[in-house]
Amino acid sequence: MIERPFPEKIKIGGHDYQVLRVKKFPKRARKGQLQLGYADFDKQVIYVYEKVTPSKGLEILLHEILHVLEAEIYPKLKLRESQVEELASGLFAVLNTNGFLPTFKPKKSLGQFGSGIPADGKISPIKPKKSIGEFGSSSTNAKT
Repeated sequence: MIERPFPEKIKIGGHDYQVLRVKKFPKRARKGQLQLGYADFDKQVIYVYEKVTPSKGLEILLHEILHVLEAEIYPKLKLRESQVEELASGLFAVLNTNGFLPTFKPKKSLGQFGSGIPADGKISPIKPKKSIGEFGSSSTNAKT
């Protein structure tokens, strides 16, 4: 597998789309539902929520690509949102299972997939602090 950064741009139907990982979506994005991605056809920008794992981000990117394909190349399809979700999920599963998708480098500031584990994967042992003893006493020789 190829390890690379999350894509910053993608060509769809001959058009260059910028891909942005964001905390907030533009005001034009739909309101009232969980928002993980958004495609702005006019500005040719695809927004992907930055706090998802790289693999989930790629599935969201595939979902938004399907919206762009429908809007720009196949407008007669008139897919429902549930159909786009199922197609993106299925396409991601096939490509991922067969090794066609690259792995993405996690951001160093987040550690491994934002889990608190350092990017190098090495975890330091935790050193015990002074024993508190029984019932919160600061003495290690608490009497019972």
